[in-house]
Amino acid sequence: MSSIEPYLPIIYDLALDCENITEIGVNRGNTTNIILKACEITQGRLTSIDKNDPLVFSTNSKKWLFIKSDCLEYYPDKNIDFLLIDCDPSIELTKKILSRYGKFVKKYIVIHDTIFYQLNEILIEWAVENGFWYLELDKKRYGLMILWSHLKA
Repeated sequence: MSSIEPYLPIIYDLALDCENITEIGVNRGNTTNIILKACEITQGRLTSIDKNDPLVFSTNSKKWLFIKSDCLEYYPDKNIDFLLIDCDPSIELTKKILSRYGKFVKKYIVIHDTIFYQLNEILIEWAVENGFWYLELDKKRYGLMILWSHLKA
């Protein structure tokens, strides 16, 4: 079982509240698949960005755009409702992603592997500075943090 699997229902529920979703990191497509299921209901769309092709995931969904690129080289959509970061980010990469994408996020940012990569401190600092509330989940294993805007939504 993937470490993200226990959180797929939460990600699905957040995606149901969004039209424009950006995912950084695809890997096996666990989150991609669940977000696309929500997009089919909401008529939303998902843009996934990864340097590598998905390992086992493929779809013909017209709701999905896959961009094979470094996320820092891709020019982000200026209208992001939900940003999912699951790309094995270092502290420095996380700071760069938040700097590049965070200003365009209207509702939610979900970051996976926050404990594993020791990201909680910088995420909390960024959330407070940028008008987001935060919730830390899974503090014992890999970690997951949800940030949601209280200014832009």
